[in-house]
Amino acid sequence: MVKEVETYSNSFSRYYLLNSAKTNLYYAVWNIVIYAITALLIFLVSKNSLDIAIYLIIVPYLTTCTEKLNNMFDKTSAIENMRVDVDRVNLILNLNDKQLMKYGTLNPPTPGYNLGFVDVCYENAEKFSENYGKLTGVDISFKMQSINIIKGEKGSGKRLIFNMLRRTISPTSGKILLDNLDLYMYNPKTYKNHIFYCSANPSFVNGTVRENLRLICKNNKKINSTIKEVGLDGYFKKLKKGIDSQISEIKSANVLFFLGLARAILSDCKILMVYDFPESGGQKLKDKLKSILTKRTINNTIILFTHDDAFDDIASLIYEVKNDKVKMIKAK
Repeated sequence: MVKEVETYSNSFSRYYLLNSAKTNLYYAVWNIVIYAITALLIFLVSKNSLDIAIYLIIVPYLTTCTEKLNNMFDKTSAIENMRVDVDRVNLILNLNDKQLMKYGTLNPPTPGYNLGFVDVCYENAEKFSENYGKLTGVDISFKMQSINIIKGEKGSGKRLIFNMLRRTISPTSGKILLDNLDLYMYNPKTYKNHIFYCSANPSFVNGTVRENLRLICKNNKKINSTIKEVGLDGYFKKLKKGIDSQISEIKSANVLFFLGLARAILSDCKILMVYDFPESGGQKLKDKLKSILTKRTINNTIILFTHDDAFDDIASLIYEVKNDKVKMIKAK
């Protein structure tokens, strides 16, 4: 308990230090602008281009304007924080009795920031394929900054969980909570800051590799370091145009998969989902992916969807999807 309280206290301190830094930075920048305007006015007065009386009237208003804008900035931040708090309270109040009991007994593996399912059911599988299955009474939560595995055979329903977390489908009933807010309440931009994904068969737009990655991150230095992180720097050094090669020229499923992973990493998301991987890569690909994901837990929460047992040894939490249910089979 002492450790959990200390973790919460440290998170709370970091949050307010960050917000204080933002406010003070704004205040400092605005003061620099005021000083520049004041210097210009003094110059104009010295050249007799501005009457001293007008100068004495303008300067006090500039100072007052600085204070008023800074106060407005603080109030705007407070209003936004209050809105989020109200949304959290409303979510709890809108849970039915059954969901409220499950929410109260759902123990997140890590305190603070969280992602979990509360009494989630999905019964509209006919919209897709009967192989997608259905889900009933899903109550799960994920361990943050760790590797979580959703395991299941084809048609078991793990794709339904993936698609709900992607928000391409909605549960028939129940709630999916992200940071104690309904997952579907986040606007698209904020949602992508929280959750991003890659898959065994990623899609890209027509253009170069660099252009595709710059759709997510404009920083070329960061793009190059991420290419190196996923082990593709050697591959692109062999190409005449490197990462300025056309994406359509890359035929290797393994390379395309790791490019998709690089794109997901560049999003700076908090939760990184990986939906399967090319089977053609064999054990070498699995070992490489295990190494990347293990290092990534410093920055990301990983959710890996697979039918393979090869990643069980690096997972902190494993759920199995079977017979329309989700059951925890490993936790550490």
